[in-house]
Amino acid sequence: MHMIDGISLSVFQVIALGIFVGVTFPPVGMAVAALWVFPVPFIGLLLDGLFIVEIVAAFRLMVGREGFNRILAQRYECFKFVQYITTLVVLSVIYPAYQVLFSIAAGSRYEVLVFLMLPVLKLTMKNLLSLTIPHLEDMLPLEVVFVVDFFNAFYIVTCVQSASSTEAVVTILAIDISQSILELYRLHRRTRSIARKVKQAIGSVDLNHLVLLNAVQNVCEATTCRLKSNTSGQTRKSVVTQILDKCISRNRASVQPLSSILTSARPSSPVDTTQEQSEQLPAKNQPNFLSEALEVIFTSECLVLTEYLEAVIPILYGLYVKVLVNLPSAQYHIELVGTTVDNVDSKLQSVFVYAILEFASLAVLVLVMRKNCGVRALYQLAFVFETQTILVQSKLVTWALITLCFRVVHFGVDFTFKFSWTH
Repeated sequence: MHMIDGISLSVFQVIALGIFVGVTFPPVGMAVAALWVFPVPFIGLLLDGLFIVEIVAAFRLMVGREGFNRILAQRYECFKFVQYITTLVVLSVIYPAYQVLFSIAAGSRYEVLVFLMLPVLKLTMKNLLSLTIPHLEDMLPLEVVFVVDFFNAFYIVTCVQSASSTEAVVTILAIDISQSILELYRLHRRTRSIARKVKQAIGSVDLNHLVLLNAVQNVCEATTCRLKSNTSGQTRKSVVTQILDKCISRNRASVQPLSSILTSARPSSPVDTTQEQSEQLPAKNQPNFLSEALEVIFTSECLVLTEYLEAVIPILYGLYVKVLVNLPSAQYHIELVGTTVDNVDSKLQSVFVYAILEFASLAVLVLVMRKNCGVRALYQLAFVFETQTILVQSKLVTWALITLCFRVVHFGVDFTFKFSWTH
């Protein structure tokens, strides 16, 4: 709902929408299975169109004709929203298809080669998803990381579980960790560049104990321009100081895009400016400097969210398999073929080792970002969870259900396209 302006549903309306779809959608699937075959081949994809139609129809009844037309009038946002949904559908299909390919390659000389496709797939899907929401810059970490990186982490765990050799598992871990190291190195270089500008602006700074937000704030305070009106002599803060005050306010639920902040922070009338110190950072470079710092903070947020998911998903998946293998329905789950109560511990050994290594990687990431980049990663993680609780929970639950459903035989998933049960 946050992707299109003007959409505002109460809690009661959201619950009513969920009940309506939950009551009307399953009977349709049951009717299709009764009239054709069960399991219905790719029933999730086959009925996606009907699912969307039901949601749109229910939403139309709730907001009324006038409200619905007002939303349709926002053509750009609606077009991007359709692109976003389409990309999610592609994402939910391409990763299960990749898992089938990896299962075929497991044990062969192509196993590692197929795994090397996963980082490429991740980068491609991230770029595609980012292109669908360019108007939601502040939501990019949440919308991209908790979708693409969730799938990536989930299927890395699956690859680790089904890998046939220790060499393959080590290769998987090495590639994953090397990506984090590369991102950290880039982040470190950009932070050092900002630190040099901080030193240029305020004269002295301990580069070994730099806190990025504090450093930027110090620059803005040191370079505050006395803005005096020709008529009243009123003193004002510099534009950059106003921007920073808005960006780091602890009371805001979200951060505004830099462009909108720059516009709102601009003085309404021409004023004379005088600098108190000649060694300060030139005023014309201040917005660029702040933009650079915000980009570093943005990148660090994406990085810590990714590492968090890669550390948590293996634990959750391992516990899921551990519980599921004891249930009668375990026989219908494709990923549990060959897994029993007796051998489940040995099957999950590599998964839990991977989880331990990822938690260690997360801890190192937090320490390195704090020491070398001046960024408090845990604060950023807590900020996302505190301010976007509902979105985070809904995305994790939704994508977990969709991902796991592709592994249940009742959903008719067969990427060989033979559909032997229909003959």
